[in-house]
Amino acid sequence: WKAAQVSLQQISPAMPRLPDAYFLYAVTLENLGQLKASVQAAEHYVAREPGDPRGRRLLADLLIRTNDPHGALKQLQAMPPALQSDPGVLMLYGIANRSIGKLDAAYRYFSQAAARAPKSPAPLVAMAAVQSAGGNAAGSVATLRKAAQLAPGNPIIERLLAQAALSAGEINTAKSALASLRAKEGSEAEPALAGQIDLASFDLTGAKAEYQ
Repeated sequence: WKAAQVSLQQISPAMPRLPDAYFLYAVTLENLGQLKASVQAAEHYVAREPGDPRGRRLLADLLIRTNDPHGALKQLQAMPPALQSDPGVLMLYGIANRSIGKLDAAYRYFSQAAARAPKSPAPLVAMAAVQSAGGNAAGSVATLRKAAQLAPGNPIIERLLAQAALSAGEINTAKSALASLRAKEGSEAEPALAGQIDLASFDLTGAKAEYQ
């Protein structure tokens, strides 16, 4: 990516005349972690090619990651109607709405994404996060169980399931998820979470050992 950046900088005087130059520059800067500069390049591209949904989708994603969810929603709403039901676009809608505190709207968009991409666990994980934020711990557990069925053994989902189950008071589910995680990552994985589970089980000796 650094080599790509150097090459693009060398042709910078000609970039306005090259169709995808600013899009490629935005992607390059994104992968270098220069998100603010990447936003500027993506804005240049969208201004030049307003009908290309790639640019708006990239810009919306970058705006979310640079804490401008309202700007992201504006870009998403400007995309063609045919793409408004694309799973990736629906996920961005959900993330942007969650960022501004509209949990009901976020959940609705994530649900639509899950329906459009039934084999992907990502929308379900996002739905579970919204349920948890809204105080529906039991619902979060149920949703994460579905996600775990789509991605068996996924350590991220197992961590989230253990945490959600603990919040919901489903201690056996939390223990099972933690045991599955530790079978892959070792017996000392997530000691703080294990300590919380032990405390909820009134196992003070076990909790003390985990916290130590």
